Amino acid sequence: TDSVLIESRPVPVADPQGVYRSGADRWADPSIVAAASALRHLRDDPLINIELGTQARLAAERFAEMSRSALRSAVHRCAGNQREAQTRATPRVRHISA
Repeated sequence: TDSVLIESRPVPVADPQGVYRSGADRWADPSIVAAASALRHLRDDPLINIELGTQARLAAERFAEMSRSALRSAVHRCAGNQREAQTRATPRVRHISA
């Protein structure tokens, strides 16, 4: 794993900007006691820090590669669509022999 999960409880979203409008949206309100306990555990066990850091780096690298791959695919699709649109827009000229 590349993270430490912290116990939380769902609470209504407090959103003064109005981005969340359904009224049914919830935040995860983390337990301060659980978070403090997890931090103490991380502080006291350097091997866990190394393992979490390694796994987090690997996860970030995988995410970055997926993002690059998705971006390349989107660019290729867009370029293909643009070429197709240009082909349709170009009038075709037929030469008729006399």
